[in-house]
Order: sequence, then structure tokens, then C-alpha cells
Amino acid sequence: MRRIIIGIGNPGRTDDAIGLVVAERLKEKFDGMITTHALMPEDLARMRGYDEVVIVDGATDIPEGEVRKVSVDDLPGSRTTSHFIELRSLFTLGGKIYKDFPKRFVVLGIGIRDVGFGGVISKVLEDKIPEICEDILALLS
Repeated sequence: MRRIIIGIGNPGRTDDAIGLVVAERLKEKFDGMITTHALMPEDLARMRGYDEVVIVDGATDIPEGEVRKVSVDDLPGSRTTSHFIELRSLFTLGGKIYKDFPKRFVVLGIGIRDVGFGGVISKVLEDKIPEICEDILALLS
């Protein structure tokens, strides 16, 4: 199965960058990688040809450093990701436009606390990154 990991986050908002950092650390375990501040319709073409999309993003309603699998259907109007993205609609659009668009989607929220301005992830979360990466791989196996 061909998988692409998508890390979502803002490198200027402290722990909100966690999706970007984790995607970068895990990129060798996947067939492709996208890092972005917010997933846009323009990104759909970059997902073509993969069987599964794995999204990692910071989540303010999950305990710090914990990783939780979230249903795409639960996201609209949810605070699970730190960005308001209606992923279900975006992925439905991709499936209508492209015949080779992925059919499987996994969204993983990573608990964050500090979303203040700054270019460095908090020490607490930085120390948990190896464990977060292990948790993600375990959830995907």
C-alpha cells in the first residue's frame, strides 16, 4: 500500500508546528510527504496515486503529546485540529476530480498546549517527539 503523510502546522506558532516536525521525522516511512500551513484544493493533485493519506496536526483538545486517531467525518465544526479544515468535503472533491485519488484517510491529532508566537516547539513537546512518532506508527500498523 502506498501512503503519503501530510503534516499540517504553522512554524511561527510554537507547538502548532508539531505536524510539520513529525511529518519530516517520519518521511522515510512513507512513499510521499506534504507539509503545509493549511490543506488546500490545490494540494489534491499531489495526493494522486496513493492508496492512503495520513494527516498529522496539532490538536488543542487532546492531552499534550498524546496521539489520537480522528474520523474525517467528525472534523467539520470540530476543534480536533488547530485549523478549520472541512476535510470530508475536500477529499470528496478529490475523488470526483481524479480517478486515482486515495480512498483511505487517517487523521491523527497530536495534543499541544502552546500556540503562542515563536519559532520553537516547547521543550515538553520536543522531548515527546520520538514517542509521538512511535505512537503514530503503531496506530497505522
